[in-house]
Amino acid sequence: MSTIVQKVYGTDGPQIKHLEKIKEEYDFVKSDGDDSHQVPMWHTLSNLLDEFESDLANGLLDSIELVATGEVLSDLVVLAKEKLTENKDVAAVLISAAFEDAAKRLARHNKLWNGGDLSTAINALKGKARIIQGAQVAFADGCLKLRNQALHADWQNIQPLEVQTAISFVETFLMTQFH
Repeated sequence: MSTIVQKVYGTDGPQIKHLEKIKEEYDFVKSDGDDSHQVPMWHTLSNLLDEFESDLANGLLDSIELVATGEVLSDLVVLAKEKLTENKDVAAVLISAAFEDAAKRLARHNKLWNGGDLSTAINALKGKARIIQGAQVAFADGCLKLRNQALHADWQNIQPLEVQTAISFVETFLMTQFH
């Protein structure tokens, strides 16, 4: 059974078990023709839809969007890794784009930031929310510096090790924050 519910909640969640129960009840009604079972089946289906509506109201779509964004940005990280040996500048642009988008989306998702430059979003993530903390602060600041160099085509000041460090940080950042 491949359904949107499985894609949203996973294959072992309580919502799937609930949906399977509905299917069993439907199959039972279908096989014995007893109309008295239709009322509980529709009541059960209504409860499932109410749960889904509640989950949507409580930010389920935001969570799905965050996970999907993480997957797309992970593709940029992979591409940056591949390009690093060929052209550090291209890799720097790719990882900088992934970092900027991830930081801004995460700050917006956590209602810490509603626009402005990247440094404002980074500061919001480092601030009271402490989403970026400890050793991550130095790595995030390094990514910000790299992003500014790449954005201004300051290629002579971009070192392959800086790009590799940014790739490693962004990869870990995506795995921990966009799941």
